[in-house]
Amino acid sequence: MNTNAMKNSVIKFECSLPKWGDSSVEVKNLRQSGAGLIPSGIPAVECKAHGDRMIGAVWGSVMFLDGRRVLWMNGEGAPEVAGVLPGDYRCHVASDDGVLFMTDCGAWRLKRGSAGEWLVDDYTASYPKIRIGVYGVREFFASTASRELSGEYRHWAGPLEERDTRRATSDILAAYSRAVSLGLASGYYTQPVAVWYRLLGSRGEVLYRSEPVVVSDGGYRGEDAWWGDVGLSGGVYRDLGAVQVKLRGFALGYEADAASGMAKSVASAEIYVSPLIDPVDYAGEVAAVFGAHDATSARLGFRLPLLAGLEERARRLLDRLDAVGKRVAVVQNPFSGTGGGMTLLDGCAVIDPAKESAALSAALRKSVAAERSLIAEITQPHRFSAGVAGVCSDMVVWGDLKPLSALPAGVWVNRADSLNSSGWSSVTRVTIDGDGEEEILSLTESGSSDAPASLGPVVGYCDPRAKRIQVVVTYSDGTRRGVDLQLTPTPDGSGAFYVSAHLAPVALAEGVQALSPVTVRRKTEYSGGLAVALTGNELVPVATAVVSSGQIKAITESTRYGNSLDMGRRHIAVFTTGGIHVAGVNPDRGAISCHCIDAAGVERGEAVAASSAGIYAASAGRLLLVDGSRVKIVARGCDFTALGYSGRYGELLCLDAAGRLWAVDEDGRVAQRELPQRAARLCCRGCRVWVIGESDVYDLDREEEGAVAMRYSRIMRRSGVRGLPPVSRAVWLMSCAEYRGTLTVKSSNTGIDEVTVAAFRVNGRINLPPHTPMLACRYRCVRVTIEGEMSTDGVINEIIME
Repeated sequence: MNTNAMKNSVIKFECSLPKWGDSSVEVKNLRQSGAGLIPSGIPAVECKAHGDRMIGAVWGSVMFLDGRRVLWMNGEGAPEVAGVLPGDYRCHVASDDGVLFMTDCGAWRLKRGSAGEWLVDDYTASYPKIRIGVYGVREFFASTASRELSGEYRHWAGPLEERDTRRATSDILAAYSRAVSLGLASGYYTQPVAVWYRLLGSRGEVLYRSEPVVVSDGGYRGEDAWWGDVGLSGGVYRDLGAVQVKLRGFALGYEADAASGMAKSVASAEIYVSPLIDPVDYAGEVAAVFGAHDATSARLGFRLPLLAGLEERARRLLDRLDAVGKRVAVVQNPFSGTGGGMTLLDGCAVIDPAKESAALSAALRKSVAAERSLIAEITQPHRFSAGVAGVCSDMVVWGDLKPLSALPAGVWVNRADSLNSSGWSSVTRVTIDGDGEEEILSLTESGSSDAPASLGPVVGYCDPRAKRIQVVVTYSDGTRRGVDLQLTPTPDGSGAFYVSAHLAPVALAEGVQALSPVTVRRKTEYSGGLAVALTGNELVPVATAVVSSGQIKAITESTRYGNSLDMGRRHIAVFTTGGIHVAGVNPDRGAISCHCIDAAGVERGEAVAASSAGIYAASAGRLLLVDGSRVKIVARGCDFTALGYSGRYGELLCLDAAGRLWAVDEDGRVAQRELPQRAARLCCRGCRVWVIGESDVYDLDREEEGAVAMRYSRIMRRSGVRGLPPVSRAVWLMSCAEYRGTLTVKSSNTGIDEVTVAAFRVNGRINLPPHTPMLACRYRCVRVTIEGEMSTDGVINEIIME
């Protein structure tokens, strides 16, 4: 409120909006404009209110939720049902590309096609799968050159001398490397590899990532000896002939499951392959095997030096797939065909096996931070739900996370060998020890041919807490085969797996009992859990943190935070029931750091609104303004339940518990905003605000022309014996094209019983300031009031009593 001048028996009331809590001024349907007040127009009716929640304006119209039904207003008639959510609503993120809903059972996206039809991506449904396995096998050969042994071998019993061992090691490893390279050049892998795939949508977003499987042709190669003939010369076995190295390689092929579920959402599949899980120790020496001999020749065999702990090497590889794997193929529309067999995968890279193995060993030795349980539980193939969402620059930030564990991969994708069977069915069941709350997940499958007889050498689940996996396959003749495997966590916690010896297939044992497909999901939720995903890949978290022990109620981008050293970082304001936090996301979006800047708790997500001045929040009867890391109290004693910021008028709209609407301008001045209907809820999208009334929805960014019911009332008090100076008339500095109402002055010496000392009614245009005579005497209190209907071109500048 501006200051008032009282000089020479003149009282001036400069008309301005009051601060919150100033009981001397009452303002309704007016806003500040320079040094005066102007009417705020009547908000335009957007449409009729429907359902129990308004989503906002999408695709040129308004969207509502009625339970699980998504309603879209197409014109002025009844709303159109655009889709039905698969679960109870939790939050949503709206963009020009569609609306991504979070339900209690996962994500669900609603889009519009080019012809205006409704399209749905139901991420709670299962995607069809892709099986990657052995397509064909071939043998590859490489030979060493003949060489003269340097040792004196008169009696064929060994051992091989050191110099000959070094030469043989060099020759055998070189031949082995050539055979491996020949295989890769032809598209064949001579050692086991880990494979996995990603399904992508039309925008390039990641829809699904599979669990890894290890493909081999019976296990790794290198244990058998390769033989050469040694000729006798001068009584000494000296002339070593060529040694032929033979390797069996396999080509990879893929087979897409029958199109079902979410197949129509998949635009392409990316297939990834790890480096060879090569057992050879290129720094070791070959082992010589002295074979049969006679008077003219002898047989000399060589075995490759092998790495110790190959199974552990495979486990460590599974922790680093993204770091060491390579994309070998992109399959467009993988589920568009009718199935019916495998398709050859091209794309093997010709490598130097020794250098590749050394690079892989170096990668496996690097320290990898163990996956935090939170991000591990919500990373694909797992899913998640969230109770709060916020779009912050190039990120989507999710809060209050609920992990949704994926079902086990099953036997179809990990089948190694098959039986000639007319049909089969299977149950795969994994048991997870979830911090005292056991979770059991089961997958059922069936097929009409290629009944599984063995599984790949790695069987497990993408959660390090998984402790047991059971598989039972029932064949068409009623017999059963299966396995019951104990799982071991990988060193860095990407999952828990059983790895067979020599990476050989895991055979299904006969005579097992039937297995029931039991599923018992845990109810774990991370209140205060925060996850960051990049725009375009909203369901692929890249970083997580826990910001509070309370529930997250709102997330928005922080304003004016940081310094010159913060370049590239993103700052997020997180409002929880336990306080207000600021979270910083590093430039590569891979880590989050957070700290609490105020202990004020927020109980409702609707009670937070971002504005040009900062972020407003209603907390415990106070209106707060968060500007960077600073929190300022704007108002006390207010019971606001919902906030929304109108960018067009620069006003914060506040709904209180009594259904009254208040407008707070950027200077913190307030006025009541009265609508034709009682306000029930606010809906905000960006800097646009709608008010949901008893039957209509009002767009506060669109105000209609016409008379506005307004009120301005102000009281001036002065203590002491003399009171206010005596005045004889009141002058109203105001103008408008149309005004129908009253101008009154009331006075009182007690502040309770007011007496009207000047009043008259106006009905028409006001060109010149109206003035009214008054009884000239002293009063301790004077109240001036302007109340009526004023055209939107009106302005009230000042009231003078002299």
